[in-house]
Amino acid sequence: MDVAIIGLPMSGKTTVFNALTRGNADTTGASEMHVGVVKVADPRLYVLADIFHPRKIIHAEVKYQDLPGPESLANSQGLSGKYLNVLQAADAFLLVVRTFNDPAVPSAQETIDAGRDLSAMLDELTLADLLVMDRAIERLQEGLKKAKTSDRTGITSQIDIAKKAKQGLEAGVPMWRQQLTGSETAFLHNYQLLTYKRVIVAFNTDEDGPEVSLEQLELAGESSSGLGYVSLCGKLEADLALMSEEEAEEFRTSLGIEDSAMDRVVNASYDTLGLVSFLTVGEDEVRAWSVDAGMPAQEAAGTIHTDFTRGFIRAEVIAYGDLIRCGSIAQGRKEGLLRSEGKTYGVKDGDVINFLINV
Repeated sequence: MDVAIIGLPMSGKTTVFNALTRGNADTTGASEMHVGVVKVADPRLYVLADIFHPRKIIHAEVKYQDLPGPESLANSQGLSGKYLNVLQAADAFLLVVRTFNDPAVPSAQETIDAGRDLSAMLDELTLADLLVMDRAIERLQEGLKKAKTSDRTGITSQIDIAKKAKQGLEAGVPMWRQQLTGSETAFLHNYQLLTYKRVIVAFNTDEDGPEVSLEQLELAGESSSGLGYVSLCGKLEADLALMSEEEAEEFRTSLGIEDSAMDRVVNASYDTLGLVSFLTVGEDEVRAWSVDAGMPAQEAAGTIHTDFTRGFIRAEVIAYGDLIRCGSIAQGRKEGLLRSEGKTYGVKDGDVINFLINV
């Protein structure tokens, strides 16, 4: 999963990035992008490793990319400029919103206002998409003038789709919430619109809180609907990330913090994007794979290797809990808990799957 970290300048984006990746990136306002990869904690892998004794344990991973704030990109047209390709390639956005008060870190605005800043960044995403749609409509209309008679009906239909998407964006409806047909979605997918991406808001608080929730903010319009969120103190979590795991755990316990920032953000990301993890086991490796909940087994096989989609025969599936109780795949098969599923089977979290492939 690729997550782009966005937010206004002085919101603490890079501090949050450091907290998530155990990094030490410069937080003094540098304009370069930072990249870090973290493993998704999954205790089930270690339990399975005790049964299968694999040579490797491989966790699912999240790649975080910390982008400069829009004002830092003033010469690159904000979110529509230099880093647009990074935003388009991301699976989701982690939008850092400042709620902390620190005289040593002057705010980009005169006051601290989480609702205002969140709305401003959501508007940036919408404006970037509107610009893409405006250009698309203009190019299609120019193409219509030069098109053969036989091609004009198709181009006219494409113009109508682009205008429909634009009208929805102007009404404050992000692309992922717009009511579109399959063919309309397929056409618009070519434009890699940003509001198709899901957004997880990270409220960057003071060390002593208070925690912030979306429900506390007065936000209007459908652009704010369906957001995930997490509340954390970026500065504190960045300091904890530099400690050993034992020291950090002890310190969190003393502060009454149950989970690390990384775990909370990952959990919020999985919930918001509707992701689950299926597991594969064997002598070589025990591994977690992140997919959309309910993804058909044939498509899930393709996350391991693209050839598996084409060569899919069937999936042998056993629930993680059943496998642990049985102690082995063979015993699970004997007890009838190992099922044979076809290509349309919807993958569930904790499914342990062996894909049978025709190579």
